[in-house]
Amino acid sequence: MQLDDLLAQCFLFKKLDRAELHTLAQAAETVQFSAHDTIFHDHAEGDSMFFIRYGTVTVEKDDEEIARLGQGSHFGEVALLDGGKRSATVTAVEHTELLKLNRERFEALLAADDKLAADVYHTLCVYLCGRLRRTSEQMAFFKDLSHHHAD
Repeated sequence: MQLDDLLAQCFLFKKLDRAELHTLAQAAETVQFSAHDTIFHDHAEGDSMFFIRYGTVTVEKDDEEIARLGQGSHFGEVALLDGGKRSATVTAVEHTELLKLNRERFEALLAADDKLAADVYHTLCVYLCGRLRRTSEQMAFFKDLSHHHAD
């Protein structure tokens, strides 16, 4: 899978043009993990996002698998954006090749290219607005449900 195409599958980068995707791909590095290697642990410091070029990883929280991700998937986007601690443990299931986008390099690219920054942040805002709408709808649903059960 071409690196540009891999990045384009991520919600953050869907609106980027080929030149912007290529710039991001150039800033990333390829890393490989063997089966059962831990990519990062829950609560570890986070400074990068990963894209699965090939292979499979599991995402675990409190020793329970919450997701299994394969080629074309990505993870770690929150740490890329805020530099906070990891919220889960991610482990390679099999030999896995990842594209790693480091936060420091990512921020340098955004600082150097206003259009790239605007495109990424606009996409992020639209995505977060959608998440907020869904969360509000779910809260209203559960509030309504709890009122019906209280009757």
